[in-house]
Amino acid sequence: MEKIIFIILILIILADCKTLTARTAIEPIADPIVVDDVAFFKIGTYRGFTDEGSEYQKSYFLSRYSTAFWAESKAICKAFDLELASMETLAEARALFTMCENHSFLRTLGSTWIWVDAIALTGKSTSDWYWTKSGKKISYPIPWYPGGPDTADQFCMVIGKVNINAKFAFNDVTNYPAFIKLGTFRGLTDNGSEYQKSYYFPIHFRTNWGIAKSLCSSFGLELATMETRAEADSFLDIVEFHQTIRSLGLIWILIDGITSVPRSTTEWFWKKSGNKISFMLPWNPGQPDFYNNRELCLTVGKGNPSHRFGFNDWPCWDTATPFICQKIDFVMH
Repeated sequence: MEKIIFIILILIILADCKTLTARTAIEPIADPIVVDDVAFFKIGTYRGFTDEGSEYQKSYFLSRYSTAFWAESKAICKAFDLELASMETLAEARALFTMCENHSFLRTLGSTWIWVDAIALTGKSTSDWYWTKSGKKISYPIPWYPGGPDTADQFCMVIGKVNINAKFAFNDVTNYPAFIKLGTFRGLTDNGSEYQKSYYFPIHFRTNWGIAKSLCSSFGLELATMETRAEADSFLDIVEFHQTIRSLGLIWILIDGITSVPRSTTEWFWKKSGNKISFMLPWNPGQPDFYNNRELCLTVGKGNPSHRFGFNDWPCWDTATPFICQKIDFVMH
């Protein structure tokens, strides 16, 4: 287990631009936008032919996020209009390995494993692997790391090396869930409609408010909102007393609220609906304070061990903030 944890902590995401096929001229694709200098940097480009003879070109980007799991990695790529990397042919796979081995950053690292798009349907299989984006089985002999795949419960694919001098190869790694469920609330909206929603927390991923919204959306979720003060009070209890959240200590967690009025306790809106928050927010002591003149997004949590969980204003583009998503289970009108 120690080996798996160590590998997971240094995983890096690899993304590729959408494949261009069956075109007489290959059109360039712009590099992805970098948000607050935290996104992707380009490591190379491959141009070749599919098994069917269609010419295509891909560019590969290495993510600066270093601790995302496989499912989160797919969502991060999607948030930037990219895809988790796949390789159409053995020639492409070998070309990508060479790019990684010669890259100025990757060649300085020791043991390094990088998520790609494939999953297995059976454990320890050397050939029963599929690209999840297309649903196609990998059509070529997979160049595995010596001894791999080696474990029956490891169903996700990585590429990488075991030490600084090793060559890149494929390997299998355990898949970890992107989110854990914190709890569920059931109640009535202000207009009397009964509803239920569930809240989800990504254990190992931190980002800014804008990307958090995109990541929630990528999983069919939304950044968390509250319809009523009753839901807000229940939400604070669910979050504060969940074992995982408690283990994190003092923490601020992003939700969907924003404001354009610094230090206001009332002029806050849910970005998803555009609706003004209709109830008085239970603020953490001394909040909102518009610290450093840049806190316009809403969080929940506490900054003092003696405080209960409450609301706080927070910089929207802080790049190391946890967040909570929600799923509307039902609404009865």
